[in-house]
Amino acid sequence: MILLFFFFFFKQKTAYEMLRSLVGSEMCIRDSFSTGAAAVEACQACPSGHFANTTGSTVCSRCPSGYSCPVNSTVHPSVCGPGTYSVGGASSCTTCPAGSACTTTTVTACTDGTYSEAGATQCSPCPESQTCPSGTTGITCSEGTTSALGASNCTLCPPGRFCTNGMSYQCPKGTFSPGGSVSSCTGCPVGQYNPAVGASDCSACPTGYYCSNTSTALPVQCSPGTYSVGGASQCTPCAPGLYTTLTGQGSCDACPPGKSCLDPASAPQTCGPGSYSAGASVNCTECPSGMLGSTHRDSCLSCPAGSFCSGGTAQACPVGHYSISGVNTACTLCPAGYSCISQAALPSSCGPGTYSPAGAVNCTTCPAGSSCANPNTPPTACNPGTYAGEGSTSCDSCPAGSSCLDPSLPPVACLNGTYSLLSASTCSGCPAGYSCADTQHQPVKCPAGFQSASNSPICSICDPGFFCPSTSLPPMKCPAGTYSTGGSTYCSSCPAGFACPDPTQLSISCNSGYFSTGYATNCTRCPPGSSCGDPSVAPISCQPGSYATGGSLTCTPCPAGSACPDTTTATVINCGVGTYSLGSATNCTTCPAGWECPTTTGAFNKPCVNGSFAVAGSTPVSYTHLRAHETPEHLVCRLLLEKKKKKQ
Repeated sequence: MILLFFFFFFKQKTAYEMLRSLVGSEMCIRDSFSTGAAAVEACQACPSGHFANTTGSTVCSRCPSGYSCPVNSTVHPSVCGPGTYSVGGASSCTTCPAGSACTTTTVTACTDGTYSEAGATQCSPCPESQTCPSGTTGITCSEGTTSALGASNCTLCPPGRFCTNGMSYQCPKGTFSPGGSVSSCTGCPVGQYNPAVGASDCSACPTGYYCSNTSTALPVQCSPGTYSVGGASQCTPCAPGLYTTLTGQGSCDACPPGKSCLDPASAPQTCGPGSYSAGASVNCTECPSGMLGSTHRDSCLSCPAGSFCSGGTAQACPVGHYSISGVNTACTLCPAGYSCISQAALPSSCGPGTYSPAGAVNCTTCPAGSSCANPNTPPTACNPGTYAGEGSTSCDSCPAGSSCLDPSLPPVACLNGTYSLLSASTCSGCPAGYSCADTQHQPVKCPAGFQSASNSPICSICDPGFFCPSTSLPPMKCPAGTYSTGGSTYCSSCPAGFACPDPTQLSISCNSGYFSTGYATNCTRCPPGSSCGDPSVAPISCQPGSYATGGSLTCTPCPAGSACPDTTTATVINCGVGTYSLGSATNCTTCPAGWECPTTTGAFNKPCVNGSFAVAGSTPVSYTHLRAHETPEHLVCRLLLEKKKKKQ
């Protein structure tokens, strides 16, 4: 629409400009008009309530209803806003008056029960609790009256309700309203009640209930022990001897015979043992001493046999007591030597081998281990070394060879290695060093070379390899280097020259080349460097110049012509040239100067003859003479040099 308007506007303007250029005059623009007379020199503004919305208008149009056309400014009429209106030819829109509803072109008065404020487009229902005269703002209803939403006037308050500030409310429980100009509800009278809201009257309180002046709901049931008739404001307590355990009762019941009704709200209580009641009683009465209350607790009876009665109740006679029927305040103690199996019968005397103390129910068989010569005295315990079975009048001596540790049990035969004599309470262990082959006699001492431990029935011979210095001690093992062949009180020492590897066997002589000095378990091989000619003597060390390699009876002398530096090995070193040994030597001896030693054995050693000489270590040579021009000193030097060369 706007685009079409601008298109038309600019199109018109273009035509106007073109026409002006042709005729030399101006066209009237929009918002103005011209009659076209020659005397009119300019366009005129549209008057109030009119408008011109085209260019070149000759007249102004009247403003339509629902629009406003202000003076000199109306190109297009303006639509009236909500809550305003106009009739044709208006320069402005008028605000809708209070009490009316307006469209942009009409004004309609509000109907009864509705109203509006100024500027309203529609009428609203008159609010609850108010009236709206002439369609104006509501006025609150007077006290005792009310109105509903959209009501045209206030009405009297209906029954069961109260009205204040124009509002209607239901009467609460326990109150009522008959209706009319009522601004509050009335509480139910004493003895009446109302269980619901909105009541127009109250009901009479039913039987078994009470309705106090403070009651606001249902009637309250009478509690147990109370009752009421119709229309009561409170419940009445039951009279003494009457009761009711139920709620909401219109009367009370009489307490039955044999019961008490101390609390009228509780069930009747059965009279306790020994008491009674005839009926309609608050409390029970105790029966006289020695009398028995009846089963139904409504009377008192004689005390039965076997009982005593105290406080109207029968109690069985204690164990060991008795009574007969009648007025019994106590029972009689059963005498010693008698039994009282039934409390309602006379005592019975005890037979032989039994007994009873005073107050016993039964006669008791004399216990094992005791004797009962008199039934009215307690059992007498058997002395040590005696015994008795059940029902015995005396105790018997324990036989030899038996024990009677518990006099209540039969004698027990002594075990092997123990014994007992007549009237002994226990079996004694056979002492160490004795034998007890017969359990009924004294122990017998073991002979020398025998032994026994405690509780042993026989003596045992001392085993080979052991010795028994005492018959009461365990066998002792022979120490190393000793022996025994059995039945010995001591161990024999192994002699020198013998070995005793087994302490149970005799000694064994040492082999050749071996020795022992006594107490030896084995013979020792003769060590190297020693001789053992006598096996019972310690080894004898070889003298220097002799030797033995081990296991030797004698030392071997080193032979002549040799040296034996070590006595423990057969190391024989032959003497070198110029040395000798006569035998049994540890070293070879150098031939002395002035001597000749033709052999290493020294058997032919001799001094040099006249006209000859020899240096130390010389071997046999032919006589040596001085060479020409040699002096004796030169000869000595020459011979020494020659000897040195030979050694090299």
